[in-house]
Amino acid sequence: MKQGIHCYRLLSLVLISYLIIAPVKADPGDFDIYEDGKILLGVGAAIVRLDSKITITDKQTGDRLFLDMEGTLGLPGDTSVTNFYGGYQFNKKHALGISYFRINRSSELINFEGNLGDIIIGNANATLTDKTAFTKIFYGYSLFRDDRSVVRLLGGLFLLDFQYIFEAEGQITVDGVTKNGTLRKEVSQVAPLPMFGFDFSYFFTPKWSIDTAVLFGGGSYQEVSAIVLQTSVWATYHVTKHVGLDMGIAYFDADVTIDKETERQEIVYGYDGISLGIHVKF
Repeated sequence: MKQGIHCYRLLSLVLISYLIIAPVKADPGDFDIYEDGKILLGVGAAIVRLDSKITITDKQTGDRLFLDMEGTLGLPGDTSVTNFYGGYQFNKKHALGISYFRINRSSELINFEGNLGDIIIGNANATLTDKTAFTKIFYGYSLFRDDRSVVRLLGGLFLLDFQYIFEAEGQITVDGVTKNGTLRKEVSQVAPLPMFGFDFSYFFTPKWSIDTAVLFGGGSYQEVSAIVLQTSVWATYHVTKHVGLDMGIAYFDADVTIDKETERQEIVYGYDGISLGIHVKF
């Protein structure tokens, strides 16, 4: 999966939770479209479809290990997650927001045989775990606001916490030499990346609103460099002044390079999904 805006993937889904939270707002008509000093807290259940690949290159030998997580190594492509989100509305112009969820999936392969780049695994027992976490912390500034709509400029951080462990015990073939042994590779890295984007909100009725957001992230931090794109479209039904139901669709794509002293790790990680959530304001 290469970096790019695949909007058709968003339109092909039906419902998901937004994985970023727009700053707090209330209903128009009966309520003001904003309220100072309001806190929003929400939780959602999502089903996401994952696509991830890792290439690890040994800088001394040049040997390349290629891990196709959902393909060759059998990690579940579809998984469910719980996402948490929140925000604080200071006033008409300024707000803060945060969202978080963690992937938790694993696979166990018996008598596994496979060609993993320059390394061949044969008659081996292999395990793979993925516990990657995604966090967004951002500030929202209202560029435009009227009785029904809001346009916000967003800026903040993507925090990508990669947690992969691959281990195989059996016949390991490197450069034509086969030995019985254990191959273990771990990708454990936190990548804080600056991000910016736009968020567009509109109230169709006092009860229904829709929100569209596009976020870009990227840059370099220590040994990590990355490019990230996230888009989301979601709808909210405002049950009361203090309770809302959230639903929508989202898409995420990241290309990350971790340049360590002894090896180079290249990660392509993407997901799209659907979810439902509920939030309260007080």
